Order: sequence, then structure tokens, then C-alpha cells
Amino acid sequence: MTPVVTPITLSANTATTRGQDPGWVNPLVHEADVSIDQQLPGNIGVSGSWVFSRALHLPAFTDGNLGQTTATKTYTYPGGGTFTVPFYSSANRLNATGPILTGRSVVNSLYNSFVLNVRKRLQHGIEFAVNYTLSKAEDDGQVAGQFGTFNGTDYTVDPYNQKGMWGLSDLDQRHRFSANFVWKPDFAQHWSNKAGKLLVNGWVLAGIFTAASGQPITGLISGTPAGAIDGGLTGGMVNNSGTSPSTYQDPSVPRNFYAGPGYWDIDARVSREFTIKERFKLSLVGEAFNLLNHTNILGVNTTQYSLGTGTTTLSPVATFLTPTTTSNGLVGARQLQISGRISF
Repeated sequence: MTPVVTPITLSANTATTRGQDPGWVNPLVHEADVSIDQQLPGNIGVSGSWVFSRALHLPAFTDGNLGQTTATKTYTYPGGGTFTVPFYSSANRLNATGPILTGRSVVNSLYNSFVLNVRKRLQHGIEFAVNYTLSKAEDDGQVAGQFGTFNGTDYTVDPYNQKGMWGLSDLDQRHRFSANFVWKPDFAQHWSNKAGKLLVNGWVLAGIFTAASGQPITGLISGTPAGAIDGGLTGGMVNNSGTSPSTYQDPSVPRNFYAGPGYWDIDARVSREFTIKERFKLSLVGEAFNLLNHTNILGVNTTQYSLGTGTTTLSPVATFLTPTTTSNGLVGARQLQISGRISF
């Protein structure tokens, strides 16, 4: 029997498919680091390091079913400022079936950092380490999170201008500082008074202080302009599912233009071991996480503007950058715990 093929014509936007560009290549990363170490008196060591990373051919996923456009659309900011972007409409759809989420090896990233470390080995009952990192991470669409770089990117504003996405990385953190110490006081080592030794000796105090600047935030816009074939103010943006995103980047400013909230935290620990008999020892430990109960902001409202239906005027969102969530982890509300152990 001869098979019979019956052609059908699909209406617009009836299917979303995925694929890879024929020019797809594997990512490539160049890395380098240079360190200088110096030993100082008092068992103190100092080191400085420069760390470099350059990644090439990371994937971006855009709608491959859009042809290039010569059309533009102009939008108005609150206060009267304007900006113009390319605009994609149904006239740019190459095949009526719908978006084709296409992976292209076009994203690059750049990371530079300087790391300073000061450390003191245990001597006279004291040891400590101090670390400071100054870094900058940039890219044109790399992301982390549940979808990850290999299943999506920050939504590309213009599928024919990936380089226009260049800005601070979602992972950028400019400053990070941490310090920790351990102190085992030994004031009564040569005392003959047994009660004094029992009271003073044997305690161990430890603490960790961590502080970091906030990671960058992109101001988002809600609302889809009239005539857009996909999403965003360009009409050419798709999300990781190949559909129009509900909120999207403001194309008039770089990605991650705003600074998010930083955080700091102090953790502490005190412990003591008691010898009951020669073979029996009692250990007591008290720990405090976020000792000062400092509130660390975990998330803020990132929607900066809204676009009214059928308009080209952006309206400000009054709650932009206001806190929405606080941390509920170890840098959340203060946590205290005590424990004991008998060993024999």
C-alpha cells in the first residue's frame, strides 16, 4: 500500500519546539591565577592572589523562528524621557507554527578577583584567619538557578543582538569579607591554686564574622506591548519555556544595573571540657548563629515599571527594591543551641 501524506496548515502560535543552532559548539574556559605569599613574625602569613576566568561559547536560548526586523518602537519614561528599540511583530514570524527555542553558543563571561588572606597559626592559645575578596563578574546572558545556563538564560532582549546583553553577571558580588578566630585562654597555667585553674583554664572561644555586598538586580517591566509576536518591549523575548515572560528587562539600561542588599552575620561558640575521673570527661558546647539577631534581606521587589495595555508609556512601581523576604537560614533569625557529651 502506498502511504498517503495529507498536508495541513497550522495556525499561528500552535506549537513551541526546541532545537540547537547548527553552529553549536562546546563551551571553552580559560583560567589563570597568580599568588604571592609572605611569612611574617609571630606565625602570621599573608597572601595575595589574582584570579581570572574567561568563558566562551556559553549557550543562550532565543526564538529561532523570528526573522530580522527594521521596525522600531519608542517608549516613554515617567517624566518624559524616551528610548527606541527594535520591534518584532507577526510580520517577522518565519513559520506560523510558533516559537522555536533555539540554543546558540554565543554567551561569554569574564571574571576577575583579588583575594587577600591573613592567617595566624595557633600560638599562645590564639589563631585567626582573615579573608577579603574584591571581584567583578560580567557576561551577556549567563545565569544560575534551577534552570541553569544550559536550559535558558536571562531573557535576551533582541535575539539578533546578544552582545547588547553585556553587563554585570547575576553571580557578581563585589566585596566579601570573613574573619574567624579561636582563643583558648591559659592565664592560670602556672597557678598552684586548683580552684583557679578549674575556673579559668580549658575554655575555648571561637567566632566567625562574615559580610558581603549585595548581588546585582535588574529592574523589570510588566505588560506586553500591542502587536508583539513574543514578549518584552522588543516583542522578541521568550523565557526558558519558549513563551513570553511575564516580567522582563528594561532595555534602556544594562543588565543588573541596580545593587541588591548586602548582608552580615556573627556566629559564636564557647566550649569547655571537664575531667570527672581519669577515664571520664564531660564536654559542654554553646553556639549562637547570627548572634546579634541582625535582619538580612533575602529578596526585594524587582518590578520597576508597568506598561499599560495599548500604551507605550511606562508607569513606575512604588514598591521597587522594597524588601519582600528575609533569610530563614543560618543568617536568618538568631539560633541558639547547647550540647553535652560524656566520653570514656
